Amino acid sequence: MEGAMFKTMREGMGISAAWLAGRLGVSRRTVEYWESERMNVSEEGWAYVYSLERRFNEAVDALLRRVKQEQANASRDLKVVTFTRFKFDEELTEESSSIPREFRSVVQGLQVSAYAMLLDRARRMLEHAGIGVSIVYPS
Repeated sequence: MEGAMFKTMREGMGISAAWLAGRLGVSRRTVEYWESERMNVSEEGWAYVYSLERRFNEAVDALLRRVKQEQANASRDLKVVTFTRFKFDEELTEESSSIPREFRSVVQGLQVSAYAMLLDRARRMLEHAGIGVSIVYPS
């Protein structure tokens, strides 16, 4: 059961086993063994995944607070928020003004798939708050 939870959390953040292994200094096979429950997940593995999960949640919460504040300060309701979705991992390492400021410290060095999952979390939260979301590629 521990391995299934670990894998679900990793995949829920859009992170590959190989990427996570590199960050933890273990082999991809070790991560696969953790997830298949052939080995117990290391304390470092759990700490890293929980830390990243917490950072994702904090970033989405901060973005939602900012958008709601902007909406409260505007003379009209904010109908749609537009986010930029990148195609390549390298685009996340640049100082891009297209990345919401709440996400910048979280996404540096992540895979583009993880950024997509972060955007999707934000999309769900904003839509739940009645704010539409548009996601576009950079021009």
